[in-house]
Amino acid sequence: ASDPGTLNSVFTIPISPFRRTLNNNQMVTTISMEIDALRLLHRAVAEAYANWPGGDPNEQACLLNMKTQLYAALMDHLLECGSI
Repeated sequence: ASDPGTLNSVFTIPISPFRRTLNNNQMVTTISMEIDALRLLHRAVAEAYANWPGGDPNEQACLLNMKTQLYAALMDHLLECGSI
């Protein structure tokens, strides 16, 4: 049986039970993942941003923000492990 706190596919992404409320009443969920999963997620978000078909401009802004934060997480990981 799989742990209900994980998503089992190509990569295991354990989802932390830690959640907190932001000032604008949005919930934040913290996840941890292996570097390969992080690279894949960044690429998927970057492609979604690049191929954004239009519509709600908030969605485009959210994709750009996600792409930027995922890139920062990638660079932080590479810095900490001495790869850059």
